[in-house]
Amino acid sequence: TLTNRTWNYKPPLAKDIPEDFRITFLQNRPNPHGVLRTKTLGESPLVLAFSVLFALRHAITSA
Repeated sequence: TLTNRTWNYKPPLAKDIPEDFRITFLQNRPNPHGVLRTKTLGESPLVLAFSVLFALRHAITSA
């Protein structure tokens, strides 16, 4: 779902997955929007890692 603000974003839940979820993999097909252009796979863990780093730094300096 596309939204214009983070407060409007509702992440999909387990109940949103259809009961009958069948997929097929395309063999030898070009995919211009494939894995190399997917930003969310790499950015999410990186942002989480930085948030943990800064939370630890803040906890140590506040002690």
